Amino acid sequence: MTPILTALLFLGLSVGPRTCVQAGTLPKPTLWAEPGPVVPWGSPVTIWCQGTLGAQEFHLNKEQSPAPWVIEITRTPSHKAKFSVTYLAEQQAGIYRCLYLISSDWSEISDPLELVVVTGSYSKPSLSALLSPVVTPGGTMTLQCASGQRFDRMVLTQQGEDTSPWTLDTQPHPSGQVQALFRVDPVTPNHRGTFRCHGYYRRRPQVWSTPSEPLELLVSGEADPPSPIWNKPSSENVPPLEDHTAMSTVAATQPQDHRVENLIRMCVAVLVLLALGVLLWEARHSQRSTQGAATGRRDPRGSQEPS
Repeated sequence: MTPILTALLFLGLSVGPRTCVQAGTLPKPTLWAEPGPVVPWGSPVTIWCQGTLGAQEFHLNKEQSPAPWVIEITRTPSHKAKFSVTYLAEQQAGIYRCLYLISSDWSEISDPLELVVVTGSYSKPSLSALLSPVVTPGGTMTLQCASGQRFDRMVLTQQGEDTSPWTLDTQPHPSGQVQALFRVDPVTPNHRGTFRCHGYYRRRPQVWSTPSEPLELLVSGEADPPSPIWNKPSSENVPPLEDHTAMSTVAATQPQDHRVENLIRMCVAVLVLLALGVLLWEARHSQRSTQGAATGRRDPRGSQEPS
């Protein structure tokens, strides 16, 4: 009975007619949160506990909470239960577990779910890649998460990846800030993506700061171009084949456009030169005509002898 009592006390269950039974005879349920385990302050969140079809009760317990959150399903036995939190605050953040009841049998305890609240009361840290955000597979990458607020710990998350956050203790920086250096060695293609980091204090481990600005990391491979690209699209964002064809057509017609432009410019230059030549010829012809007219208007008496 010792393991049973330990489990019951840990879950905050009262030892009574309904709970003084053997625990662990049914498979442990699955526990998760929607939209996710990291939720902004004041946002709603739903906690799901899924067990075996035919469950009559679901118990959700939060560590250091005196009593569990119980949902009874008496009319239509189900295989999961929904626990809704309309406003997530610091009091609701913590580590949760659940179990369910069928007849007089309790299930095993689920794996823990850490529900984290993100508060704007803490200043967001800065995230940067030392040396370069572009690395090759098998290389070494170091991400620096720094903050002027003296957090005890920093946590690094990767967007879209089903991986656990990476947590490190902070260390002082010569500038007066605190920092955590996340070293990845060796680097694999799975490290390509968007990263953010948070800061928090040990006394409040489920209360995180606002996330840092996103940092895009590129893990180059043999098929990647030699020049580094900061925001290279993933294979999911590659345009369809028609778009590639259109892009290739535009690229192929660009040299022809340049030749046409050069030909037009040459024609304009020739026309300008011809116009200037015509103007110069007309000006010289006019000057000669003026000089001839002036010669013809001289006094004829100037050539006669006096009588």
